[in-house]
Amino acid sequence: MLNDPSLEGVFGYAGRATRRELGVVALATLVVLAVSAALFLIGWDIWIGDAAFSDDLTEALLARSIILLDLIPVGACLATASRRLHDTGRTAGWLMAILVPIVGIALVLIYLSLPGQRGGNAYGPDPRSPNAVWLRRIFS
Repeated sequence: MLNDPSLEGVFGYAGRATRRELGVVALATLVVLAVSAALFLIGWDIWIGDAAFSDDLTEALLARSIILLDLIPVGACLATASRRLHDTGRTAGWLMAILVPIVGIALVLIYLSLPGQRGGNAYGPDPRSPNAVWLRRIFS
């Protein structure tokens, strides 16, 4: 399923991405994380709050299933952020700067918000051009 060409545009690390594409994926990721947090709290209240179902196995299963489901949109967001850095002419290695608490996060956010290079660069053609590859990937 991950080899499906329609998902390649979201989960692929090669190529370039526009600011709009990163914004849509980041917003979708935040929505999915918020929904999963709400489902976790509801599930916690239903299954764990009731003394009859309160056991370690149920708690572990609920927590691990939510965490595993959250990895999918986070992976898509990381892939899109790396392609966004490619659009600005930087490698995806700059995402490692997020590990530096304040300065690194600010630096990556600045790089992600900068306009991309016009025309092709080492990472691929301009995604804003009318015949962009990412348009064909998403709408085909």
